Amino acid sequence: MPDSMPALSRALDAWDGRGVPDEHAFALLAAGLREAQQSGQLGTVARRLNFAQPEFRSLLMCTARSVRDETPSAWKPALIEMDERWNSPEIWRPLPAARSSEHAQATASA
Repeated sequence: MPDSMPALSRALDAWDGRGVPDEHAFALLAAGLREAQQSGQLGTVARRLNFAQPEFRSLLMCTARSVRDETPSAWKPALIEMDERWNSPEIWRPLPAARSSEHAQATASA
């Protein structure tokens, strides 16, 4: 996950890659999307992740629009209800790798 969502990145580093992450990761995703949208970084994040998984840009943009005004008691079922793709481990697995490759690119260009 890009450095713009450090808490989610740390949570995904601890995830074993089986099934989908826990409620905490879903809540961090929602918070990270809100923050990225407010800071104007959402488009950049979505474009970068779209290289790892072609459907990421549309998924992140649609989800960010949906979470903007939501405050559910549990984010995991709420995000899965917004878009069933969040219930797929295949969507989550590229996220830690995207962070690693982004870090490698930043280090190489420095």
